[in-house]
Amino acid sequence: MIKTVIKRDGSVVEFDPTKLNRWAEWATNNQVSWSDVVMNAVKKLSDNCTTKDIHQALIDTCLEKKTYEHADVAARLTVGEIYKEVFGGFIEPPSLSEFYSKMVSSGKWEDMGYTEDELEEIDSFVVHNKDLTYQYSSLRQIIDKYCIKNKHTNELFETPQFMYVGIALAAMQNQPSERKVEDVIKLYTYLSDLKINVPTPILSGLRTKFKGYASCCLFTTDDTADSIEVGTHIAYKMTCQSAGIGGYLHTRSVKDPVRNGDIVHYGKIPYLRYYESAVKSTKQAVRGGSATIHVNILDPEIEDLIRLKHPTTPTQKQIRGLDYSVSMNKLFVSKVAKNEQWMLISNYYAPDLYEKFYSNDYEGFVELYNKYDNSNVPKKYINARELAIDIQKMWRETGRVYKTFIDEINNHTPFKEPIYSSNL
Repeated sequence: MIKTVIKRDGSVVEFDPTKLNRWAEWATNNQVSWSDVVMNAVKKLSDNCTTKDIHQALIDTCLEKKTYEHADVAARLTVGEIYKEVFGGFIEPPSLSEFYSKMVSSGKWEDMGYTEDELEEIDSFVVHNKDLTYQYSSLRQIIDKYCIKNKHTNELFETPQFMYVGIALAAMQNQPSERKVEDVIKLYTYLSDLKINVPTPILSGLRTKFKGYASCCLFTTDDTADSIEVGTHIAYKMTCQSAGIGGYLHTRSVKDPVRNGDIVHYGKIPYLRYYESAVKSTKQAVRGGSATIHVNILDPEIEDLIRLKHPTTPTQKQIRGLDYSVSMNKLFVSKVAKNEQWMLISNYYAPDLYEKFYSNDYEGFVELYNKYDNSNVPKKYINARELAIDIQKMWRETGRVYKTFIDEINNHTPFKEPIYSSNL
């Protein structure tokens, strides 16, 4: 039985069930039985619990019901919790000018150079009640990932509406003065109405002093020690800047000669382990570092590379911290359909074939493929359909082995340079 509760300021007061009932009645909004929510929430609590525990028990009770109506109640309760954390209570939010000054003076927002009059005009278009229209899952995502908070103490500093208007203020700060306010209002409205999706780094960083807004970075390494090292540096630095990574190792394969045969190549797996370390060494503001490595369907190591994420792969061959995508083209698909053999050949022995693979010259690729198929260059063969089935199996069982039809990408591109990879 609850007799006393601990308030947010640390003081201990007598438990007042009427406050709990009022919260529940407001949150249920006649959608579900508020008394049922209260009774089930109280069962989760003990004497001398905190007011935050009580609020969370109400939310948890609603989520356990697993109905849309109860999820809406949980969302309304969550908005109440947000307002308590940010404003000290479920009260009228401060004006945009007041909030802006507070965030700038505390260093959480950058000073974007807006005047009091501009902020006042923009404030008249900010609709804080929109927070009450968001689904619980959306609110949870916004609070956990995008609103500014102290990651150490979990202290929250923004509501969703102030987050969206902050992003709009930052995005439009350099617009011509005659249209700046209008553009802020338009962007805020589209963002807060959830009609525009923007990348994670912008949601979490735009309006702050942090300038890492790129959500994606692609790199391709050449077949040299220096290039591979630079690729690792890029992967690390751009992970620090909150970007997801897409990479392709344009290198020779396992057992290929190095330095005219002085060294036998270890293949791509040691380099991929190196990239995994670079990407996973740094936690980003709202997510862990991630990279998708693209694997060429011609690669003699393809059978090992597609299995790097699978839990049944021997531990010494697993690299589960990266994601993988297999780059294929129409010729491979054709051989899968016909149940024919597929040639695996190293970039070391067929650099021009790999170059054609990443071009929009399909006929030229087929001509070169047939040339190497009939040559004495080192190569091996695998059944195309069985390989395709293996790739599909790895995708189904890990969820993180993808397929990229790279010839179609390079056939429908505005870029002059070949595209080797993408970031999911």
